[in-house]
Amino acid sequence: MAYNFKVNKEIIENVIDDLKSQCFIPEDSVFCHETDSNPQKDIYYNDYSFLDALGHYRSIEIVDNALDLLKERNIVTNDAEYPLTIFDAFAYKVKSNFIVPWKSFTPTMERLVYMLSWVKKPTKAIFIGVNCGYTLAWMTGAFWKNDANSESAEVYGVDINPTLLKITKRNFDCLDIEASLEFIAEDGYTALNQFEDEYFDLAFLDTRKSFRTLEKLYKKIKKDGWLLMHNASDRHFEKEMKPYVEFVRDKQNFSESILFNIDTKGLELSVKGSMNT
Repeated sequence: MAYNFKVNKEIIENVIDDLKSQCFIPEDSVFCHETDSNPQKDIYYNDYSFLDALGHYRSIEIVDNALDLLKERNIVTNDAEYPLTIFDAFAYKVKSNFIVPWKSFTPTMERLVYMLSWVKKPTKAIFIGVNCGYTLAWMTGAFWKNDANSESAEVYGVDINPTLLKITKRNFDCLDIEASLEFIAEDGYTALNQFEDEYFDLAFLDTRKSFRTLEKLYKKIKKDGWLLMHNASDRHFEKEMKPYVEFVRDKQNFSESILFNIDTKGLELSVKGSMNT
């Protein structure tokens, strides 16, 4: 079942107040709650500028709202949570030490991916398309200062570019991730050959260049495993992302698929159900 997550009205109004207080929008601006897109109104949900604001304001409230949705849909337990103080320390560590030539992750997206990894508690995770490792860092945050999750966990980072992987390795040397971390300099499709079917309980696919990689990765995900895809709602990549999004929202493949529409890029979380093959 596909679901489009949007932040609740209270958070929206708080973000609007923030924008007004900083003089980014006029004091008399009105948000249209009745529709996602209405150019006759001052501000609406899918307004690019508003989505950009969601990526930078009220990130704690937005991610708490997202976690509440996961609980409501029984994707996580009702007592699931993530540690705010450890997240803050981890974020400082990453941003102080990482070499990042370019990144598209907003503060809200960073927190969301960290939260998802923490509450999932993966034992085997893979990230395809690591680039310089900045996005991967937030997925591995669950293995930093968290002995309960980390003792036997395996994390694999894949990228076809060995130069980028050198930067990634240098970046992760600063983090002291407590899981076993291995980097693979191959294209994603080839790298998956070394893993058995239903091996991973968490996977992140950050590439739009090989649909067959998604099809192959799907077979490597365990029942009740999660697949994350960034740029799921990025209007600049709508054509490239269409086959990927259609695949994960097909209930024959995933029992649940949620688009977290919380910035201009978006993140899709897809859950492989016990009946999916």
